[in-house]
Amino acid sequence: MVVIGEGFSPADILFIGEGPGKTENIYGRPFIGSAGKTLREILAQAGAEAGSVTCFITNVVACRPCDKINSKNRPPTDDEAWACFPRLEKIYTLVRPKAVIFLGRVPERLCKKAFPEGRYIEHPASFERKGGLAGPHYRGYRQTFVDLLREVNHVRAD
Repeated sequence: MVVIGEGFSPADILFIGEGPGKTENIYGRPFIGSAGKTLREILAQAGAEAGSVTCFITNVVACRPCDKINSKNRPPTDDEAWACFPRLEKIYTLVRPKAVIFLGRVPERLCKKAFPEGRYIEHPASFERKGGLAGPHYRGYRQTFVDLLREVNHVRAD
C-alpha cells in the first residue's frame, strides 16, 4: 500500500522518516507502530512545555521497503528514494513547513541536499531501543523536542 503521510497543511514541522513499516503498510498511515506512538507522545509532552506546533509526518519512500512480501523492513535504496522524490517535493510545497526534521540518519542522508535546512533527530525506534520513555536517555531526547518546538514557535511568532 502507498503511505503518503498525514497531518496539517500548512504545518509548522515536516517530519521525514525512512519508509512505512509493516503496520503502516497495512493501514496506509505513517508512524502508527510503536515508534510512531513514541514520537506522538514525546511531541505531546514537549508541546505541553514549549507550546504545541502543527506537524505533517511522511517518509522518504511511500511504499514499504522490503525484499519479499513478508520479509523484514530495510532502508530504502537511493533509487527508491529518487523515484519517490517528486511526491516528497509536492508534500513540502503543500505543507510549507517552518522546519524540516529528518527522523534518523537515512532520511538525512537521502534528503539533505533537497532540504539543506533540515535537521536530524534520532529516530524514535532507535530511542526505544535505548529504553524509550522509561529509559535513561529520555530527558535528553525530550529536551531535543522541547528546544525544537520553542525554536519553531519563535519563528512562527516573527
